[in-house]
Amino acid sequence: MKAIDYAKSFIGEKEKPNNGGFYNPILQEAMTKAGHKKGEAWCCYFAEACFVESAGGDTTPKGRLLRTLFSANCVQTWRNFVRSKEFVTSKTPIPGALVLFMKKKNGLPTTSGHAGIVDKLAVGGVNMFSTVEGNTNSTGSREGDSVQPKKRSTSP
Repeated sequence: MKAIDYAKSFIGEKEKPNNGGFYNPILQEAMTKAGHKKGEAWCCYFAEACFVESAGGDTTPKGRLLRTLFSANCVQTWRNFVRSKEFVTSKTPIPGALVLFMKKKNGLPTTSGHAGIVDKLAVGGVNMFSTVEGNTNSTGSREGDSVQPKKRSTSP
């Protein structure tokens, strides 16, 4: 199963209040395996769970490698993938790829960011793409409580 398909299987699933875990036991197990702890932001953990599942799980070499590259922090995850010789990084969204959004200050990444999985390109406009993201919501607020599809722009 592809990471995006696994991610889509959780659309609409919600977390318990105060980042207290997940109502869906399958999502809870996947997030626990990814390292999520109650109280933590979980967008990168969700992406990790989806990609490790698509790689065949923790028992495969690729699954184990992915576990070493993902971090709870999106900026650190980006750094890990850039340093990796196993994966190609790009500033162009590619369907099925991990997408990392980083906040910048004075042109440099801060420690704040967000993660998702690219679904399709040119959704709703030439510079648009769609994603599936954890720790977001359907209204577009920064504070998330669920897995949702999103439309994003390639513009900074």
